[in-house]
Amino acid sequence: MRASTSSSQSEAADIIFHDGYFYLFVNHGSCCQGRQSTYNIRVGRSKKVTGPYLDKHGEDLARGAGTLFLVAAGTQIGPGHFGLLVEDGVEKFSCHYAAAP
Repeated sequence: MRASTSSSQSEAADIIFHDGYFYLFVNHGSCCQGRQSTYNIRVGRSKKVTGPYLDKHGEDLARGAGTLFLVAAGTQIGPGHFGLLVEDGVEKFSCHYAAAP
């Protein structure tokens, strides 16, 4: 997703290391507003933990960019707070959604 907003609208960052890259996941947008919530999870990657983290278009997450990882769909509104779980060698991600009637 190409964005013209700043990284100051991002929160709840998480960094994971996978196959030689550090991946930065951030929540972006607004939450807790029912169907008007714009919360989504964006991601960028870097060879160095200190960045810069770039999306699939080469744009910097520090400037508000980021490749969309999860967005609202149907009644599942405002995905956020990426987490990585590893159990018995199996990697799974966790997140939350706000359900809208």
